[in-house]
Amino acid sequence: MRSLGALLVLLCASCRFGVHGVPIDSAGDDLAVAASDLGAAAPPDFATDPCGPARLPSAGRLAVRCVIGTSPILDGNLADWGALDYTLTHANAQSQSSANAWTGKPVEDDADSSAQMSLRWDLTYLWVAMHVDDDIRGLHPNAANYQPYLDDAVELYVDGLADRTAAYGADDHQFVVTADGHNGEYKNGSLVGAVPVADFAVQPDATGVGFSVELRVPWSVLGGAAVANGRALGVDFEVDDDDNTTIQELTRYLTWWNMSSTGCNYPPACTSNFGAAQLVGR
Repeated sequence: MRSLGALLVLLCASCRFGVHGVPIDSAGDDLAVAASDLGAAAPPDFATDPCGPARLPSAGRLAVRCVIGTSPILDGNLADWGALDYTLTHANAQSQSSANAWTGKPVEDDADSSAQMSLRWDLTYLWVAMHVDDDIRGLHPNAANYQPYLDDAVELYVDGLADRTAAYGADDHQFVVTADGHNGEYKNGSLVGAVPVADFAVQPDATGVGFSVELRVPWSVLGGAAVANGRALGVDFEVDDDDNTTIQELTRYLTWWNMSSTGCNYPPACTSNFGAAQLVGR
């Protein structure tokens, strides 16, 4: 289980990543999709396109674009994703450290640890792509008491019912995948199993600096109503950075949303402060 008290919060100003002009739901209002959230668009012509109508997500929600019929190839190569939609940097995320301070210089800190990501959906999976910029590779698969989140890794948190409960439920998942493909699924900070090999892929950059991760989560494990345009999810993202080339050490990490000053303040502990995403058309 993670030792939450060991993580020292260093920066937390304007702690969000860019959402391309969609305002951030800093008030943390309910993630349930009301009819008004979806606007006055005409009923979708599913015979023409099963994705349904194109629309912007509701305020504060990340757009999860439909790829029915054009789903990504799960190989770690993100070329088929095009430009990734969102960025996660030390300046616009929750910037944390457990060993060394950030420099405060954007160019240096972003080279040290930053990321870009996108979400997609089809009728079978929620798809996630993350590319990490990281100038020092810290991977220690033979470490005593090895934990993947203490190495260079990405984390995805999903609340399938978007009900943001105090504790993890059957629809809530924390997935961790390292730069060398080690992985695990956690709930309430404890390991519950491996991420299925068929559901993720990792590819290092040609330069050996950064790395890419593709991950797909079956809707069957997320519960809820039928998968359709307009459905809401709870989500959070984290980039783990191990800059120690000798021993396993979580040097720094970036969390997108969940680091509130009161109550549950860390995503492995509960889902109540996750951010929000919404399924939209193409």
